[in-house]
Amino acid sequence: MPPFPVVRDWLDDLEATKAAKTVNNKRASLSRFCDWLRKDKGLIDHNPVKDTDPVDVIRGEIHFLTRPQMDKVLKLAPAAGLLGEIAFAFYAALRLSEIRNLI
Repeated sequence: MPPFPVVRDWLDDLEATKAAKTVNNKRASLSRFCDWLRKDKGLIDHNPVKDTDPVDVIRGEIHFLTRPQMDKVLKLAPAAGLLGEIAFAFYAALRLSEIRNLI
């Protein structure tokens, strides 16, 4: 049975805007919810998410800034009006996606 179009459309939209790992996490959550709807509530006859494939996660090498590079960025940040945001990111060790989720 083909996936419900709305499930495939939702996953396609996610793939266009989110990282592969995020898409797979949301896909897994939706799949668990659909399993609950099927097994516990009997509201659907099968889990449509199981008819879709997870997104391939490409794991690249992680590049960290060196201390001199961090110092250069911190010196340039005030002129851009971003000292608070950049200092917060550096010292809280947050990724850009994590910072965006805080807003």
